[in-house]
Amino acid sequence: MTLDERRGHLRYLPPKTIWVTHCDNHLPLGQVVNISESGLLLLGQNPLVASDTTSISLSETAFTAEFKKELKTGFKTEPEAELIRPSSDHSHYLQSKPLISSLPLELNIECLWVDQSGSSMAWSGVQFINLSPTQIIGIAQILALSALAPS
Repeated sequence: MTLDERRGHLRYLPPKTIWVTHCDNHLPLGQVVNISESGLLLLGQNPLVASDTTSISLSETAFTAEFKKELKTGFKTEPEAELIRPSSDHSHYLQSKPLISSLPLELNIECLWVDQSGSSMAWSGVQFINLSPTQIIGIAQILALSALAPS
């Protein structure tokens, strides 16, 4: 079995920054690095615990100015408006936030692994569990927008 066969679903970069918070204690966890129909890769300063199941919330809204300053991931933050190009007529237009209408989106997850590698940032591999039809549609919308976003 090759590495690609084990990974399963295609992973996409989010169309814009998606922030993640813990639903129980509202602790900011970080931001989505990539997402697939079965899970996501998270990078942040407050790591999840491997093998734990919990609920997280995905949002386009950053937590606080202080947390944004602390979270130095190297990802660019988004402007208040996005210039996007629809696939139908390739015309440009200005769309205000939020770009992803399904956000905020609460999801039940299982943390499969965590890698802190001696730095203050932690990578976490997360699998979605027990998704409702509404949550599946929300993830599908993020994936569709991710596939259309210029890289």
